[in-house]
This record gives sequence, structure tokens and C-alpha cells, in this order.
Amino acid sequence: MSEKIESAVRRVIRGAGGPAKVSARFNISRVSVHEWAQNGSIPSDKAPIVAEMAMANGVYVPLEELCPSVAWEVAKAHMDVDQTAFTA
Repeated sequence: MSEKIESAVRRVIRGAGGPAKVSARFNISRVSVHEWAQNGSIPSDKAPIVAEMAMANGVYVPLEELCPSVAWEVAKAHMDVDQTAFTA
């Protein structure tokens, strides 16, 4: 796992309001959110939502850095979100 990826995941979680707020949004444990930070990846179904939560607080992290195993260019074309928010 690269330090850049790990740093991005930690930064977006912090920007989204921290592990407690992120875990409450998904009704999951804070331990699960801490595991994302440790693993350096957010599950692909949650990454866009966490990214939007962080952007609402002025923190931008590209989806590619949050879940690098996903072909985000393809996924973004099918997302029901403001795609301009996810481009640099």
C-alpha cells in the first residue's frame, strides 16, 4: 500500500467529519472506518459518498486515490452525482 493512498483515505475521512460521522452515515462501526484507513482503501460503494461529505467541508480527494481498484472514469459516467465535483 502506498503512503499516498493511505494519506488520501485518512484525509478524506477526517474531511468528512471523522470516523464517528462516517460510520454513522453508513450505520457501520467506527472500527470498519478505521480499517479503511489502515488498508488504504474505501469500499467502492462508499467512496463517492465519503468524498462528497469531505467536499462539503472543503476537502477534495480524487476517487482514484480512495479506491484505486475501480475504473472510476467508467463508473463516473453512470453515477447519479455531480461529476464535476470529482474532476481535478
